[in-house]
Formats: sequence, C-alpha cells, structure tokens
Amino acid sequence: MLMARATNKIEKNSIYVQQILQSNTFSKLNESLSVGREALKELGINLPNNDSPDVAHLFNKELDLIVKRLEELGKTPDGYIDCSEMLKPADQETQCFSTLTTSLIVTAYLYDEKIFPLLASITARVILETCLMPASSTSLAYFAIVLVSKSEFNLARDVSNLAMHCATKLFPDHLAERCRTTHLYNIFCHHWFRPICEIIPSSKEAFTMGLDCGETTYAVYTFSASCCMHLYCGNNINLVINDIKTGLAAARKYKNHIIDELVSQVECVYKMLVSIHLTPEQLKAMDDQLFEPLVNKLPQVRHLTHRLMLRFLFDGVSTLDDVNNEYQCMLKIDEILPFMVSMYDNVILLFYESLMLVRCIKCLRGLDSFDPLLKQELNARLDRNVSSLTLWNNIYSDNILNKLLLIKAQISAYVLDEGYVSLKYYKESIKESEKQQFTQETAVALELEGEYWLNVLQDQDHGKLCIQRSYNAYKKWGITRKVKDLLSKYDHLVESVVQLSPSTSNASSLTNTMNLNSAYFDLKSILRGSHVISSSIDIHKLLSNIMKIVIETAGATDGSIILEGRVEAQYSNNNIDTECSIPLDQWKDGCKSIVDHVTRDQTSIVLGCAHTDPLYEYIKNDPYVMSRHTKSVLCMPVIYQNEVKAVLYLENTLTTDCFKSEQVNVLNILITQVAISLENSKFFDSRMKAMEELAEVQTNRAREEEAFRRKQEEFIDRICHEIRNPIQGITGNCEVINHLLMKLSRTTTNINLVEEIHSYVGSISSCAQYQKVITDDVLTLSKLEFNQVTLVAQQTEISNVFTNVVRMFQGQANKNGIALLECDESRFSQVLTNLVSNAIKFTPTGIIEICCMHRPYGDANSNLVEIETSVTDTGIGISADDLETIFDRFAQVTQRATSDYNGSGLGLFICKMMVELMGGRITVHSTVNSGSTFVFSTIAKKIKILDSATKHTKIDTSRNTNIINLDVLNTSSKENAHVLIVEDNKINQKVLAKMVGHYHCSFVVANNGLEGLNKFKTEKFDLVFMDVSMPVMDGYESTRQIREYEIQQACAPTVIVGLSGNARQGKVMMVCLTYFSAEHLEAGLASGMTMYITKPIQQRDIIKIIDSIKQV
Repeated sequence: MLMARATNKIEKNSIYVQQILQSNTFSKLNESLSVGREALKELGINLPNNDSPDVAHLFNKELDLIVKRLEELGKTPDGYIDCSEMLKPADQETQCFSTLTTSLIVTAYLYDEKIFPLLASITARVILETCLMPASSTSLAYFAIVLVSKSEFNLARDVSNLAMHCATKLFPDHLAERCRTTHLYNIFCHHWFRPICEIIPSSKEAFTMGLDCGETTYAVYTFSASCCMHLYCGNNINLVINDIKTGLAAARKYKNHIIDELVSQVECVYKMLVSIHLTPEQLKAMDDQLFEPLVNKLPQVRHLTHRLMLRFLFDGVSTLDDVNNEYQCMLKIDEILPFMVSMYDNVILLFYESLMLVRCIKCLRGLDSFDPLLKQELNARLDRNVSSLTLWNNIYSDNILNKLLLIKAQISAYVLDEGYVSLKYYKESIKESEKQQFTQETAVALELEGEYWLNVLQDQDHGKLCIQRSYNAYKKWGITRKVKDLLSKYDHLVESVVQLSPSTSNASSLTNTMNLNSAYFDLKSILRGSHVISSSIDIHKLLSNIMKIVIETAGATDGSIILEGRVEAQYSNNNIDTECSIPLDQWKDGCKSIVDHVTRDQTSIVLGCAHTDPLYEYIKNDPYVMSRHTKSVLCMPVIYQNEVKAVLYLENTLTTDCFKSEQVNVLNILITQVAISLENSKFFDSRMKAMEELAEVQTNRAREEEAFRRKQEEFIDRICHEIRNPIQGITGNCEVINHLLMKLSRTTTNINLVEEIHSYVGSISSCAQYQKVITDDVLTLSKLEFNQVTLVAQQTEISNVFTNVVRMFQGQANKNGIALLECDESRFSQVLTNLVSNAIKFTPTGIIEICCMHRPYGDANSNLVEIETSVTDTGIGISADDLETIFDRFAQVTQRATSDYNGSGLGLFICKMMVELMGGRITVHSTVNSGSTFVFSTIAKKIKILDSATKHTKIDTSRNTNIINLDVLNTSSKENAHVLIVEDNKINQKVLAKMVGHYHCSFVVANNGLEGLNKFKTEKFDLVFMDVSMPVMDGYESTRQIREYEIQQACAPTVIVGLSGNARQGKVMMVCLTYFSAEHLEAGLASGMTMYITKPIQQRDIIKIIDSIKQV
C-alpha cells in the first residue's frame, strides 16, 4: 500500500530499504534479495539471479571498469588513491543508490556468495565514478573483501585503505560507518598487510563507537573478533578476561540470534581454556555445546576454528575411530571455506587442521590395518593446506611464517621421516613465534619439539629443555588447563620449574644458610634471574639475558662475558652487544690481567678502586687501569665440573666500592645457573651444527640418489626399448605367418606339415611373450624400489577380472591338460595373473582352483570390504626351506625349478610388494608333490551390494583362440584407408606394413620424423603410426609440426598413434591394452598425438585402432 502511494524514486527507495531491513531482522535473507533486485531495477541496474551464467562475466567486466577508473584517479605521493575528484556533493539518485546497496550488500554477503562479488563490484564502480559519501566506506570495505578472496591483494590494499580514509578522515563523525568499516577492514584485510596485534586496540575503539551510536550488531561482531584476536595473538588470558566480561555484559543487552551465537561461543572457548576444576563429563558437555549446528556462517567459522584448536591442545588421536571422527569434522570445513578464505580465522584453522592431519597420519602408521585411501586423502588435504599457507606467506609473512615452519617441522618429523630437517624447522618456527610475540604458538612449537626429542630421538636433555620452556610459555599465556595437563604428563621434567615458587620456609632456610641481610638478599630476584637465564637456549639470547641480569643485580655500568678466549658479549652505554666476538688479546674495554688471574686461580676478584688497591700491585700498574683510572671491578669465573667455562667481568666507572658482598653472594648463586645454561647452549649449538651438517649430507646424498635413480631409469628404459623393438618384429612376424598358414591350410593337403609349422611358430611367439613378461617385471621392480607405484581407485566388476585372467591362460592350460575352476582387479589383476601363471607353470597335470571371497571390513558403518583371493594348484609344491624365502627377490624354489621351468625370480616378490601397497597381505601354504595355495587379501570400497560372498564359474578349457581369423573381420567401411608408417627399424616397418595390409589398407613408409613430415605434406592420410624415438627428427617433434601444418591448411586433425618401446607402468590409453610411461604419455599428448601404445604391437591392436577411426 505504501509503495502505491510513492510518487518518485526517492520515496520508493526508502520503502524498499525499510523492507530489506525488516526482512533482515527476521533472517528472511532470500526475501531481502528479491526486494533489492526490484529496487535496483528502479535505478536502472539489473542484478541477475545467482544461477545465471552471466554472473562471472558481469563481475569481470565491472572489475575491468574499476581498474581503469583507478588508473584515471591516480595516487597521492604517499601511495594512496587520489580521491580529490570524488569530494563533491551527491545527487539524490546517488544517495538513493548508496542507501540501498549499503543495506543490500550485507544480505548478499551472508546469503548469496555468487551474487555478493557482483553487487560489491557494481557498488564500488558507482562510488568511484560519482562521489564519496559516509556510507561509501562500508561498501568499499566489502569490495576489498571480494578482491582478497579473488587473490587481488594489491588492488585490495588500495581499496581498503581508501575505505578507512573515507571512514576515519573524511567522515569521522559518522560513528556507525566507522564501526562497520573498521570491523570489515580488521577481520578481512588488515592481516594481509599489517601485524595482527594492531587489530585489538582498533577493534576495542570500534566496539565502543558501535555501542555509543546504536550499531550494536557490528559492535558485537567487532567484540567477537577482538576476543578471537586476543586468542590468536597469545595474549595472557587472565589479563583480558575482565575486558571480555565487560564486553559480554554489554553485548547481552541486545537480543539477536547471531549475537547470541557469537557471545556464547566466546564464553565457551574461554571457559574451556581457563578451567581446570571441571570434571571430564562437564568438559565433554561443553565440547558438545560448542559444536552444535549453527545457522549463520560467521559463528560456524569461529566454532570450527576454535574446535580444532581445543582438540589439538587437549585431546589426542590414538585409534582409527579418532582419525575417522577428525576427518569427518574436517570435511565440514569445505562447506564454508569459500566464505572464510579472506579471514585470518582461515589461517588459524588451516594451521591447527594441518597439525591434526599430521597427528592422524602418525596414528595410522602405528595401526595394523586401515583404508589406504584414507591416508591418501589425509596426505592430499595436508598438501593443499601447505600450498595455501605458502601462498599467503608470500603476501605477508609476519603473521604466517611461524605457523608454516611448524607444520613443515611436523611433516618432516612424522610423514617424511626427515628428523634432522625437522629440528631446523622447529628452531626457525620458535624463533619466528618469539619475534612476533605469538606466545601460544611458541608454547605449541616448544611442546612439539620436546615430544620429538623425547619420543623419537630419545634425548632426555634436549626434550627436558623444550618441555620446560613450553611449560613457561603456556603459563605466560595463562592457559591453566594446559599447564595442568603438561605438568601431569611431564611431572619429572617440569619439576624444577614448578619449584621456582618456593614456600616461605624454604625462603627462610635459604636466607639463614646464606646469612645475608634481607634488604640486599631478594630471593624473588634470584629466582626471577635464574628463571630468565634458564629460559634461553640460543647463545646470543642467553648471553643477553645473563648480561641484563648481572648488570641489574650488581649495579655495574660496563660488563663483558669472555668465552674460550674471546669476548662474546659486552654491555656499555645501556646497550648489549652479543655479536662482538673479540679475541681477548685485542680487547680494549677491560683489564686482561684481572681476567688472566681469575682464569688461572679460579677465584673471584672484587676491587673497590682498582688503580689504588694495595693488594694487587700488578693490577694497579696495568696500562688499562692506569689510563682509565678504573674504579670498582668485579670479575668472577663461571665454573662447571671444575673447569672455567667463562669469565664475568663487571665495572662501575662512576663510583668506588660499588660491589658489596651481598651482591657478590647473589651473583654466586646465579653463576651456577649461568654455568649450566652456557653448557646447555654450547651443547645445543654443537648438536644443531652437527645435525645441520648431517642434514646437508643427507640432502646431498638424496640428490645423488635421485640422480642415480634417474640414470638407472633411463638405462632400464633404453634397454627395454631396445629389447621390445626386436620382440615387435618377432611377434608381428609370427602373427603374419599364422595368417599365411591359415590361408595355406585351405589349399594344401599336407595339413600335418601346416600344424607342425604352426606349433614351431607358437613356440617362437611364446618365447617372445615370455621375454616381454620378464621386461615388464624388471620395469615394475624398478618402480617399486623407488616408490613410484601409485594406486588408482576405480569402479571394478571383480568377476570380470577373474574371467579375463582365466582367458589369458586358456591356451596354456589346454596344452597341459588342466581343468581350471574359477570359484569366485590394473594391480589386482597383475598379482592374480602372476599367481595363476606360476600355478600353471608348476602343475604339469591336475587342477588349478581360483577362489575369491569378500567380507565386511571395519565397523558396522564402514563401506569397506576385504577381498580374499586364493590360487590353489596340485603341482610340484614347495619345500619347507624354500617357503621361508619364497617372497624374496630373485628367489627360486630349487635349482631344478630354475632349469626346468624358467623364470626370473621376481614374480612373487612383486606380488608381495603390490599386495602390501594395496593395504593387504599374502601368504602361502604348500606340501611337496601335493600342491600349493597362495592367499592374498586387499581392502576395497564397496560401490554396490555384492550378490554373494563367493562366486563360482566353470571354465570351458576345450576352446583355443590363439589365432585371429582376419578374413572374417568386417573391413568394408575402411577398405581404402591410407596409412603413413613412420618407423626407423626396418623389420618393424615390414611387420606394420603387413599388418596394415591385411586390413586392406594402402600405406607409405618413412624412415624418420622429418621424412614422415615431408610425406604427410604431399599426401592425404587417414592414419599415422609414429615411432617416438628416431634419428634426424623424433616422433614428438614430427607430430608437433604436422599439427601446425594442419592448422595452417585449416584441415581436420589426422589420427596419430604414438609407438614406443618404453613400457614403464602408467595409465591405459584408449584402445591400448598395455602399459606405458606417464612421462612419455604427457610428452606424446603435448605434442598432439591422438593416442599412445607400446611395443610389441599385436594384430588385434591394429584392428581396434583402425576400427576406432571409423567413428571419427
């Protein structure tokens, strides 16, 4: 009714804005967007639906216009966008647009992630083309969010700076806009360009502004963000808890379901962190409350982030159920990842998720059985996280580098088993965390390094140092529950740290023992000094801490620390230098005579006035003392195990008799801790240097091994290529002779002679095929040795695998007179093929039985099945002695077996490696002269319900299908196909020509790639067979130039089939039923080849290829 009474655009716009605000209040966000589309249409802007294909195109168009406009505006001398052109009054239509989009853009952000970027870009473009208004700052901040999510970081920095300039400098009195803009900038942009610690004071200011002006929703958003930043920065929880209580009390006054979620979340997280008095049941209930389903995305982001952090800090992963539960929770993250990609919460989320992933992978390595696919998925997710963090670290490293280094340390320690590399990453991560003052991440890194020292390297000394430092860091953070957990877990390691808070009686006892005046002897100062000294392991930081404590305790104006004849630290003019490293004979800031005396006699010297002291005449006459008129001097040896490890030299150049006995006594107490800490630091440095050297040696060794591996691969590939070329000639000629024999059998009466020739040809073909099997085994073994065999999960009809394997050996079984019974998968089939081949080989007569059974694997909800396959024969069997080594490389059952049955001794070794790779096991039971049973199991995913646990089929062994009858093939549709054969081997040329000729195709032969290219340009061909390795020009280059020629001539691409003798195992391509190298496939396809097959090529391969081009 109100809309009907509206007389102009301004009145209508006001009504639309009210409708949007009302719908937002009741969380009817879809309705808000519908109203917004109508309102924008009134202003001449058509906003498409989120399912429109034009959304992405329109956004890119708007972005191009914005970039062009920013180039027109230019920048000020200090690097900001020059907005002087936009400082003008806005007309009524622009005001209407600004008011409308300010309300609508929030709705799109919360509800429609596809429309939000487009709406934000349209709004930003209109602002840049017209003028700046108070509401412009919020709209520009939202557009900056879009730019960050699109990885346009430079543009995002410029736009976000313009938004903050607009809010704080141009329109500072509009508190609501300042609150909104500051919040958006802090949460989504600040951390990409500035340290995160700067966010907290800015957020506090925005929170106060929001409450003062009534912008309560953004005020509470800002408050929640401030709480999270306190957490992420590692600020002391006990110091910020009162601020949070004040904020919570203020936030609770405003009723809004999003506010309620955020506030309850903050309360819950801090209770979890601080509470140590709650029972496990109460903690579990609080944990459940924290992870309830939420309506709004922002609380979801925070809930998942905090959940991962709490789970990592307080809970372990020790069972397969724990791993599965963590993985399911991680999958929920993917649902909101597009929303949170520009938030700092995402950095924290991926940080703790990556640490949990390593924990899960570490857990799986200790389990006997699990789904191999689960480990692959965990590794893939971990790789994705490291890639994201590496990208973000390249943008602004101060907020991310320490986290990335710690993740790399954990991966090196527990995934890659590169222990000494991990220690380097641990050290760098701790150093970076301390530099950025991330207390909580310092504590976490120290704890993880301590665990590695203790549990993996079995080094109690270094482990103890790390755990003690971690305990202190957690205590500094104020996370009481974690402090208690750490104390309970490592009570014997952190005992000395706990005792740094002595009772009154202990203090009194120590005071009486020392017989010191309490005015001078401050036990708290001693304990604090001891704690500060013992908390450092880095030599430079340790020397700095020692110097700071002793100068403060003794009241000296100058000081030096001498280590092994060199001055390694100096204090002068309120400055500590730990990088000096001056030889003692070149030292000019102290008396060498005093240092020599203390080192020799291992006693301290205290001088009230060195240049007048009557007790030490030689000191009084020292050139340094005489020239400087040296006053108070204190020089003390640092003794450890009866050896002087260092000398402490102090001066007060202002007064005499400065160093009193009370101060000397205090220093005598501290000097013991100094000696221990210096020795620990020295040991740590030497250990780290040794580890770095070892890491460098291991890196060089790894490079050498990689180079050797590549050379070995190249050698094997080259040899196999050279072997397969003649095999191609042998098998190809055998097929041609068989074809000719078939024709001859129709006309000759001497059938016996034909059959005799056919049997000899079959023997030659069998030898060639056996040679091919040996070559394939060598290649597979090479891949296995260098961990280059990967599993490819795909839907498999398991019964088809068994049928194909049985058919493969049908002819051989007929020759032996064996009846094969099949009683119910690339690698599965390879294992089964090897076992069946062995069974036939070692069973002169009798029965071979193949049995396959499946049963559920894991718990009741698991979708995994265990497939158990057995191959039983009634052959010669295996002796008890041979059974122990049957799966070893090159193992043969007996010397007689080697001579009578042939074989490389690689088949069963490869089977065992393959089965273990698939997460299974293989066993054998055998009796001499009675037969053998090989049983192997694999774990697979169940795609559909299997009909029965065991499947039975009988095989007809009477048929023999070794000879292909080419005359009965359908050749009518391609009788005149014209084929180009590019091959440098003369025999292979003849074989290929004969095979193609059998199919009634004409052909032309070229001896190398250049010759083939020239012939292709002179004739039209339907098909090209292209060898990849040839002199003059190889097949890859020839194919590339053929494709370029086809483009120039605007003709359809010809089918080009790559031929190679390299058969390193990879994928299977189109009509090819053999293996080939993934590297060769990539090179072949990159050059433009249609498909790729390996030698030896059989007649049936040629038939399938020519048949397939009928479809082209």
